[in-house]
Amino acid sequence: MAKTNYSISLQEDSKNFITEATLQLLDSKSFNKLTVMEVVKRAGVSRMAFYRNFESIEDVLKQYYCPKFEAFFDKIKKTHGEEELVILTEFFSVMKSDLIKAINHDYDSIFFDILSQQTELFIQPQNRSEYYQMKFIIAGTFTVWKVWLTEEDETSLAEMWALLSNLTKKY
Repeated sequence: MAKTNYSISLQEDSKNFITEATLQLLDSKSFNKLTVMEVVKRAGVSRMAFYRNFESIEDVLKQYYCPKFEAFFDKIKKTHGEEELVILTEFFSVMKSDLIKAINHDYDSIFFDILSQQTELFIQPQNRSEYYQMKFIIAGTFTVWKVWLTEEDETSLAEMWALLSNLTKKY
């Protein structure tokens, strides 16, 4: 039996309620302590509705943040040079508070996984050596971002971009 427009709409509403509830709960709670039961209670949906839409709380966050990273990488693919800094500035202006929240509430590994996946699609390493170099650069870049965002660092985004660009010139 095909889904009706109404049932599709209800499923989308449930998905949105669950996502919003997850993000709200993560404002005050660590990812590691958050339960599906808390999310569904806040969202006003059943556990069945949760598992119909998501495999886990991690999946909720990946489905929410993946399109944001994809949009960023899509823009980067279409630009060169100085324009990349403009897009990176836009990305950080939109995502900075989310990145800090992820770091402070123990789900920055999800951001790292998404960044790794998107970077691999962007770079498309041709052999194991390039693959390992890419992984090394991603890990270093992400670590630098985390330190830069969480410490009271006066370094501008342009300076960070120059630093990271200089470190990763090979790519």
